[in-house]
Amino acid sequence: MKKVYLYIALATLVAGVLDIVLACLNSWLAAGTSPYTVLRYIAAGIFGTKSFTGGWQYEAIGLLLHFVITFGFVVFYFVAARRMNWAITRWLSAGIIYGIFVYLFMKFVVIPLSNIPPAPVKIDSLLRLIVIQVIATGIPISYIYRRYRARMKNV
Repeated sequence: MKKVYLYIALATLVAGVLDIVLACLNSWLAAGTSPYTVLRYIAAGIFGTKSFTGGWQYEAIGLLLHFVITFGFVVFYFVAARRMNWAITRWLSAGIIYGIFVYLFMKFVVIPLSNIPPAPVKIDSLLRLIVIQVIATGIPISYIYRRYRARMKNV
């Protein structure tokens, strides 16, 4: 049981870092937005537009929230995948599907329930954001879960 916590921590760290780095890079390339603004946007989920005018604390809270959300997605995958053997044998497909699920869940559940101001979505940015979730979240979580299950089988 102890080992699962290590794999969950690893998946959270890897997916969390990849996702925030790619989100910041995407935001900078698309609109010249700084990483600080991206972190404040995440904090806006709780604090609304106040996070954009406050101090560095909102950036720290945004980073913390980002990893808490990532942790939730990792735990959900580890629990759900236990019932799906194909998540191990077809881990890449499972990762792609899960990345799309993560994007859709964030877009249609988490963000609407938060205090984040609504923003229009263009098709090109929509596809880019889905690809980011697949590459940064879905595939790494799926791969690390596969490694965990393989390790448990050999122990």
